[in-house]
Amino acid sequence: MLPLGLFSLRWNIETSYYETKTFWSFRDYMIRSVKGIERLSNLICISYAAVKLLPYYSREFQDYQGQSPQEIRYQVGENIRMNIIVHSLGQAIETIKKDLPSINEQITNIA
Repeated sequence: MLPLGLFSLRWNIETSYYETKTFWSFRDYMIRSVKGIERLSNLICISYAAVKLLPYYSREFQDYQGQSPQEIRYQVGENIRMNIIVHSLGQAIETIKKDLPSINEQITNIA
């Protein structure tokens, strides 16, 4: 019976790590030492605390006070994705603006 009891403890740990790696996107974080386990644990705790405190710190996320960390994390992720898209679009437009005179010059030279 002792091995089964130990396995049930191990199973809870494995389930916890699986959920953490999946939900908090730590899939590529490989643990190979005690120090690595401590770092992962600290990183998870910091991430969780940051997500829980964000609605009380930022007016932009004030509506999420008392919500689950999953919902808050999703919204933060969406905001980051939108900022990346807008930033990338802005960079592409700037590149086109810079290259436009040289393209017009090349067209004029060909004609």
